Amino acid sequence: MTSPINLLPAIYLDADVRNVTPVCPGRKRLGLGLDIPGQPTVRVAITLEHAQFLRDSLDDYISASAGCQRASAALPEGE
Repeated sequence: MTSPINLLPAIYLDADVRNVTPVCPGRKRLGLGLDIPGQPTVRVAITLEHAQFLRDSLDDYISASAGCQRASAALPEGE
C-alpha cells in the first residue's frame, strides 16, 4: 500500500477547532478557538467577511475532497 501524498506544507500546524462564538455586535467579529498540541489555545476574532470566506473555502475544499475520502475509507483512523 502506498502512503498518501502530503501536499500541505509542514509549516501548517495540526490543530483542532475548540469553539466558535457568535458575532459580537460591538466588535463586528466572531471568535474562533484552536487547540494546537503542546500550545495554549489560540483564540482569534475574525470579521464576518473573513468568516464567510472561511465557510465558503471549507465547503469548496471539503466537497472537492469527497472522492479522496471515499478512496481512503479503508485506512485506519489516524493514517
